[in-house]
Amino acid sequence: MRQVDRDQCNIRIWAVAALRILSVYVAAMYGLMSIANLILTTLGGWGYQEYSLENTIGYSVFAFAFAALIWRLAPYVVSKMFADYADSCPKCRFSLENFRADRCPECGLYLGEDFHAPPPPSQSESPSE
Repeated sequence: MRQVDRDQCNIRIWAVAALRILSVYVAAMYGLMSIANLILTTLGGWGYQEYSLENTIGYSVFAFAFAALIWRLAPYVVSKMFADYADSCPKCRFSLENFRADRCPECGLYLGEDFHAPPPPSQSESPSE
């Protein structure tokens, strides 16, 4: 695997992980905190707002559903945020589809031997005389 592809893959993995951590944060902060507020209000009046049971259940269900939605959509969102640039120059994103050269024609970046390199010719493909 080329270094560019490996870096792109790592970026996508970390972005999905960050979105999923955000979903856990949303569930914990809004769902669990509304439940904790109801319990504290019921036990001793320590809650910061007067919540009814219906409001607490509604807030909690909404927070957990929103967190589950973020969790499930994280890979899709990341794939749209970070497009696949496999057929383009890593520096200037010039399209290199069906292009065989060692340098990008737009910016002059050396692409290396493994970037769109044709397979080496074998002995059986050489023209016979």
